[in-house]
Amino acid sequence: MSCPHCQKRKAAEAAAKKAGACCGGAPKEPSREALSLWIAFASLLASFLIAYFDLSFPAYPLSDPAWIAVGLCGLPILRAACEALSRRKQITSSLLISVGILASIGLQFFVGCGADSSGTHTHDSYIFAAGEIAFLMALGQMLENRTLRKTREGIEALVRISPKQALRVGVGGATESVPVEALKPGDCIVVRPDEVIPADGTVVAGASAVNQASLTGESVPADKFVGDAVLAGTHNLHGVLTVSVSKRSGDTAIARLIRLVEEAEAKKAPIQHVADRWAAKIVPAAILCSLLVFIFSFAFLKVGAEAALIRGVTILVVFCPCAFALATPTAIAAGIGNAARRGVLVKSGAALERLAKIDTAVFDKTGTLTRAELRVEAIFSAGGLSEQAILELCAAAELPSRHPIARAIIARCGKTARPAAEDFKTQNGVGIVCRVGGQQVELSSRRGLRYALPEAAAHFADSRAACGESLVFLAVDGVFAGIVALSDTLRENAVETLAELKHAGIRSVMLTGDNAAAGASVAERIGVDECVAELLPEGKAAYVKKLREGGARGVLMVGDGVNDAPAFAVADSSVAMGALGSELAVETAEIALLNDRIELVPALVKFSKTVLRTIHTNFALSIVVNAGSVVLSAAGVLDPVSGALVHNASSLLVVMNSASLLTRKFNGK
Repeated sequence: MSCPHCQKRKAAEAAAKKAGACCGGAPKEPSREALSLWIAFASLLASFLIAYFDLSFPAYPLSDPAWIAVGLCGLPILRAACEALSRRKQITSSLLISVGILASIGLQFFVGCGADSSGTHTHDSYIFAAGEIAFLMALGQMLENRTLRKTREGIEALVRISPKQALRVGVGGATESVPVEALKPGDCIVVRPDEVIPADGTVVAGASAVNQASLTGESVPADKFVGDAVLAGTHNLHGVLTVSVSKRSGDTAIARLIRLVEEAEAKKAPIQHVADRWAAKIVPAAILCSLLVFIFSFAFLKVGAEAALIRGVTILVVFCPCAFALATPTAIAAGIGNAARRGVLVKSGAALERLAKIDTAVFDKTGTLTRAELRVEAIFSAGGLSEQAILELCAAAELPSRHPIARAIIARCGKTARPAAEDFKTQNGVGIVCRVGGQQVELSSRRGLRYALPEAAAHFADSRAACGESLVFLAVDGVFAGIVALSDTLRENAVETLAELKHAGIRSVMLTGDNAAAGASVAERIGVDECVAELLPEGKAAYVKKLREGGARGVLMVGDGVNDAPAFAVADSSVAMGALGSELAVETAEIALLNDRIELVPALVKFSKTVLRTIHTNFALSIVVNAGSVVLSAAGVLDPVSGALVHNASSLLVVMNSASLLTRKFNGK
């Protein structure tokens, strides 16, 4: 980006990051920046009053108070221009601003230093114009910096709340306080109630509710038990947890999030490169235009050398493409910052731009449109046992298993007392055989059946299988007893999500590795436009590529970030859901939802269009104001003072328009 003070801003951001990393406190640069602006404003006000009331002022204009504004706000611009020109051989808009400031100062001395024999000034102060240009540019830069700082507030808040010490369990169970940086994988730490968890890890003892809103944006705390993963920066509410550390401090979800947000701020969208190219070309064009206006006014309009020079200098003041250069980066930064605070990690401005252009959304089924959690849909009894008795026998046999089918049956059975199971034998691909209450219980899949089904049971099994449901067959003491049918649980708001995409003119496709019947069943319930089943991860990637080559304007891939990584890589845009638990999702997807709220997908598409629309509005605003200002300056309507006001007003409007994205809601509420 070629905007004024860019070197100063980068140095300030680097200092802010360093301060945040070292002490976790707020940087001091903003307060010094504001103080300088207040002093500069006071000096300009004094200069204006001297000119307005025609006050006597010795050694004027050398003693003009506006010199203070020139020094405080103008010198950093001049230094940035010289550094860019000498070290990087780069022409930036700060060079044009510097030329405008120096030209205004030269204009002051050209007209005779503005003092009569009595020592009072006899005309308006162009030193005031130079100071005004510098002040307004610094003010615009401060507002831009404030906008950029706000985009980082959510991330910096995580850094501040993350504890610096942890209670590590030592030899004999004693605990010791150690720096978080000293923790390594395998260490056990104790997290007491109302403390922030200092490291990513797995609960090995205790149970509690953990508030994960700082990372995921979810307001409802998540219950954590033994075996559950917890993340650094989340808040333990009431129970004592013993956590086995899984990652070093630099590899935690928070650290990855901060690192990727910083990278996102540095990456430019394709639309931003257009602004950069034009900003660099406008600088020499402005100088040429200024010379032509001076020559034309002096030689053909006969307005006099001073008036012609004023018009030429005013061209330099108003021509600078600052608003044009600010149009994209401020909007992108505000958009990324807004998303980060709502639990959405956007890795680059290009990701937002591509997302705004999609016309096809491709969803993985399991874990994306469904929760990868089964539920019991129906139970068939052969007549000898009640449905509850069938559930209790199945639950007893499935109790040691972590399979989704086992969890669904146990959850449906509830907390009712059930006899203990023993003598387990697992038959791969077939089922389980054990003894429950003195009875031999056998659970099997259909292909593992060793007996013929009655006609009614076969009809039940066929109809349920046609709906894509999973079937568990129960036999007691070698006699068929019943069937339990289970299906995927649709994710909340999945139906509404697809309907909203369809309303926006976006076609939806569901890809799944399940059989065609299971895929078709979910597709019908959820309202997807097209379903393609029995695909391996490579097949999903190939299908996404086929869509792109088949004429789709832009293809979005939405998945859980594990087996969908190949499809992410070939899609125009990609969104990973629940990405905090998957490093692969964060690394491969362009956008990562740190929670499982699928309704954010259409909301994000709308928000990306809003960001792009804001950039286009910024471009149009800057071009119209600049073009109008050039015409008015050439006609003599604007002078350096009024030209600086008009020009910098456009920069302020662009920054304020971009800043409005910080508060724009896109979560469907």
